[in-house]
Amino acid sequence: LLKVTSDLGLECRMLMQLNARSIWYPGEDKVSPLEKELIEMSDHSQRFHDFGINTLVNCGPLSLLATNMPIDDAERYGRIKDLLVLLLSSLSGKLYALMTQEALQQQTEDLSHALGRIRGSLYQLGNIMLQNRHGSGQILQEMIHSLQDDLLRMGLEEDEEQYLIERIDQSAAIAVEHMDARSEIGQSFAFVHQHLKYLAKQQRKMTDTLTEMLEHQKRISREHNRDIEIF
Repeated sequence: LLKVTSDLGLECRMLMQLNARSIWYPGEDKVSPLEKELIEMSDHSQRFHDFGINTLVNCGPLSLLATNMPIDDAERYGRIKDLLVLLLSSLSGKLYALMTQEALQQQTEDLSHALGRIRGSLYQLGNIMLQNRHGSGQILQEMIHSLQDDLLRMGLEEDEEQYLIERIDQSAAIAVEHMDARSEIGQSFAFVHQHLKYLAKQQRKMTDTLTEMLEHQKRISREHNRDIEIF
């Protein structure tokens, strides 16, 4: 944009406001404090502000100040103002498109990282559950052996002792059966893992596509800038 305005013989300063950031062109150190104040304090809802040979044009997140407008040539002055609006409108539209693509790219990258962390957390959770099951089973077996030893010392009749041992063994078997859910846990985690892998793959594809689109647009922009001619 500044190359076009330079080819038109205009001296311009531009403010681009993006995501609470203020970016100055051709550089913050090349914009005077008075020019900054003039641009920042203007009513950005109004398209044009004319101050003698100075013209400020606002369009979306862009504000362009031309400091040497040809006020002595009314026809050229009017054409340049029309052209500035057209240029700023085109740039503003492209800027919003790039912002949207970059936001989507960042979103897909963040989601891909989140999916990776979720997969890792689920893997750790599965290991912990299996370890707890194994530990609980050991505790239960130790308790059964301890109870059997205690029963032997209680002096019970053989049939009474046998009855209690059988009841303990039955209850222990039921408890172990409830705890032993490795197959169900494995199936559930495998199902979740497959879907997470699929989502991660789709996110990577989207990220690659958006990156390729951005690079393609940058190449087109560079080629377009080389081919610009002002008549």
